[in-house]
Amino acid sequence: MTAGRARAYRRLMRELRVLGPAKLCDAELSHVRDAADALVLAGDRRRDPAVSVALAGLADVATSLQAGGHWSRSHLRRFLEDVLACGPDGTRALPLVLPAQDGPGEVVRPAV
Repeated sequence: MTAGRARAYRRLMRELRVLGPAKLCDAELSHVRDAADALVLAGDRRRDPAVSVALAGLADVATSLQAGGHWSRSHLRRFLEDVLACGPDGTRALPLVLPAQDGPGEVVRPAV
């Protein structure tokens, strides 16, 4: 784990406390926390199956939040970037597709 990943994780946990149940249900909070935990603790995304599971759960949360219409697309994109920033360098190159209502989805990568 690097100092940058630890900072990203702390920033995300602070954001989750602020958002809390007003913006995320318990299951969504759990998926996001699980994803962040797996990413921040991963040494190599290609060798750690927990990262793949975490990213799949994160994609499900993104789909749910997008479908619910409670989050703007730009806020959801920034939120996903924050989660991905917790991961190792290999995860930073791994795209996560933000679902679209019509047409192709938008690829999200962590902000550097």
